[in-house]
Order: sequence, then structure tokens, then C-alpha cells
Amino acid sequence: MTNMKQATVDTGNAATMRGILQKIAIARLRCREFARLRKSDEAQQALARARELYAELLSTADLENPVHRSIVRNRRVDLGTMVAEVESCRLKCEVDKVRRARRKAGA
Repeated sequence: MTNMKQATVDTGNAATMRGILQKIAIARLRCREFARLRKSDEAQQALARARELYAELLSTADLENPVHRSIVRNRRVDLGTMVAEVESCRLKCEVDKVRRARRKAGA
């Protein structure tokens, strides 16, 4: 007995998701790099772009598909990591400002 059902593959949706995932990866790298360089504003912009892309991914993904659900879940974890990196960068920048102000006042 053979399977006579024809499988349909929506390559347009796959290509769209692949493009979104690549853009999210680029935004994640930019965010991490800006956070490492303590460029808080640029890191926040990269995070905002990643959030937009995540929303686009949610609208594109078929959440009935377990593979798509896994992809969305992993990108949500990445987004959480990016938020933590940006917050850490912001706090480090504020600490640097306070230290500079103290040195300036003490000098």
C-alpha cells in the first residue's frame, strides 16, 4: 500500500520566515555588540527592531505546527536575553555617569 496523498509545501511562507529569522539574528548581534560597547541608545533601537520582527514572525508562523512553535519560543527566549543585555548596558552607563560626576565633584 502506498501513500497517494500529495504533499503541498508553501515555500513562500518558509522563505518569509527564513528572512525574518535572519533579520532577528542580525538585530540580536547588533544589540549584543552595542551593549558590549555601552552604546545604550543604539542597543535599545536594535531591541525595538527585534521586537517588531518578532511580532512579524508571530503573524507569519503557523502555531499549529510544532516546529514553528519551537522557533517562536526560541526567538522569545532570545528576545528576553536581549532585554536583559540592554538593561544591563543602561545600568552600567548610569553607574559610569554617577562615577564621573563624583570624580568631578571631588576634584
